[in-house]
Amino acid sequence: MELHPDLFGGETAIIAGSPADCGMPSHRQLAAGREAAHAAAPGSGPERETCESCNNLDYHQTGAGRLFYKCGLTSWTFGAATDVHLGDAACRFWETACQSGLAAVQTFEQIVGKR
Repeated sequence: MELHPDLFGGETAIIAGSPADCGMPSHRQLAAGREAAHAAAPGSGPERETCESCNNLDYHQTGAGRLFYKCGLTSWTFGAATDVHLGDAACRFWETACQSGLAAVQTFEQIVGKR
């Protein structure tokens, strides 16, 4: 720990080192804490796919117009713990809009009956 002069004539303690040395969590530890936001472990889905391209992606919009992205397969707390980042790696429940659209067509055909 080093003391450096501040703008007001006092001294400020500067702690040298990485965030881990300071007791602050690393970005990996922060990302690991977001597991409650995903239906399964991020990265367990198809390669090169993200939450942004998933059909289960949903959002909560505040009165001020801010969007907070959520996974439609999990329960929401309306807090940061269940926020999904669009760039997060896809989980094993990832599906495209085409897959769910095909399921909707099959369901419609089952209801109406095939002609």
